[in-house]
Amino acid sequence: MTEIEKIAFANAPEQEFIFRDAIDTPPFELTGFPWRKPGAPLRRLPEPLIADPGINSFAQAAGRCASGGVLRFRTDSRTLAIRAALLPQTAVSSIARHEWMPRDATEGFDLFERTGEGLRFRRCVIPPPEELSVGFTLPLLPPAQTEKTPRLREWMIYLPITSEVTRLEIGLEPAALPQPPSPLSRRKPIVFYGSSITQGIGVSRPGNTYPARVCRALDAPLINLGFAAGCKGELAIADAISKIDTDLFVLDYDHNADDLEHLAATHGPFFRRVRELRPDLAILVMSRGDSPDPAWTEVIRSTVDEARARGDRNVWFLDGAEHFADWDDPLEGTVDGVHPTDLGFWAMSRRVLTEIRGILA
Repeated sequence: MTEIEKIAFANAPEQEFIFRDAIDTPPFELTGFPWRKPGAPLRRLPEPLIADPGINSFAQAAGRCASGGVLRFRTDSRTLAIRAALLPQTAVSSIARHEWMPRDATEGFDLFERTGEGLRFRRCVIPPPEELSVGFTLPLLPPAQTEKTPRLREWMIYLPITSEVTRLEIGLEPAALPQPPSPLSRRKPIVFYGSSITQGIGVSRPGNTYPARVCRALDAPLINLGFAAGCKGELAIADAISKIDTDLFVLDYDHNADDLEHLAATHGPFFRRVRELRPDLAILVMSRGDSPDPAWTEVIRSTVDEARARGDRNVWFLDGAEHFADWDDPLEGTVDGVHPTDLGFWAMSRRVLTEIRGILA
């Protein structure tokens, strides 16, 4: 056990905390890294694929980022603190930083509390830029949101979208203890594979991506395999996805195909590889929602039509044009004509959620 440390909140007296490792130490539960073994770095791709020359470098870089990583625990601590270290996107990726993304999204931690009404947002904390890689300590739950009498409460923290997390500890009051989180309504995760949009580029906070919103609404574990500029449909990734213990897979692949020919040559084979290895897996296939190209949409739709013609009844198609179909200007929900804003992600999540609920029913 570490020594008691005092942390100062803004406009409040110092408070005492004991910090515990939250990555590999029960009862903390960290999800979103399905292939990771204890003690290994937090990766969203299997380690062999991170170094595989057959996997594009953008996916390998984005696979180091923590988007979709979720930490869950319960505690009677009246206040919380976080200690972490990050490698920001500029250090782990060759993709230029998206200047219109706030640091809340790229380097922030999103705190939610489970209440009788469901998971409710409490706070997003952002580390000082000069302390990212060397480590930082931040008050997570301020005194204004604490209670005089300790009671058991459940917390969920989303990890940053475009940073690699190399250290993660949670600080509790000295007399408080962490406990395991309550079971989620769905035991198996929902897996999303897609582009920068799936990863969450364009959003203002980690908890506002469309996969995060969908899984929060369904009380389901999340695995976000969105890779900015790196969703190319490699069969090795299809093989890896097929090994995840899931019963629902969202295939959101078209944005990063090099051209129409590349999409036509990879989309169907990617789906068929997953289906060959997981014959009973429910698969929702989506097309892009921003400026959809009918020719590209037809390639994606044909993957589903051909599967159904072979007797596949566990595949569904969602036309991305439906995400913003009732908007006067569909691109108004984006920050750059492509990547959704919080409002755009909310609209996407509503449509995807409706489709998934129908599938699960």
